[in-house]
Amino acid sequence: MKKQYILVLSFGYAEDQALGVIPFTSKRRFASFKEAVVDLAAFFRSHYEGEPAETKKCCTATLQKDADAHYCSRCRTSLRKEEFNPDQFEDWLSRISGTTVDSYSADFVPYSSDPDWDVCDFEKACAPKANTRFVYQAEKVLCAAIGHSVHPDITLDTIFKARSGKSVSFW
Repeated sequence: MKKQYILVLSFGYAEDQALGVIPFTSKRRFASFKEAVVDLAAFFRSHYEGEPAETKKCCTATLQKDADAHYCSRCRTSLRKEEFNPDQFEDWLSRISGTTVDSYSADFVPYSSDPDWDVCDFEKACAPKANTRFVYQAEKVLCAAIGHSVHPDITLDTIFKARSGKSVSFW
């Protein structure tokens, strides 16, 4: 049976742990807590990377002439897509913990009237029938959830296996 989840994210660890936690909820239902974490991680990654820029005609022409070109010969736009950097993504995620409701929409995820995931209030997260789960060291767990852990030997599966019912740090 699929359930709706509220994921309460806690960022950092030990002396670097943020004092506040942030609950996120989705209207969608998931088969498991793990599936919900993976979906939230993909949601954040899509906002971190943003929409791909539309390719200009001059850039397309440059690539047709020279498929190995690094820059457009006319407008000097880079023609190489940057590789995903898990360290930078982790830093971006960590900065969410220091945001306000207003700056979250401006700096991280633009406001939407029907978002896939959204910040919810603590009354909802703490309601007796709420399916609330805590995600400690959220920046590390969310990176692992999209297959980009900064520590390659630590996967989402190893995290879930070790943390079942307890708070454990891997870093």
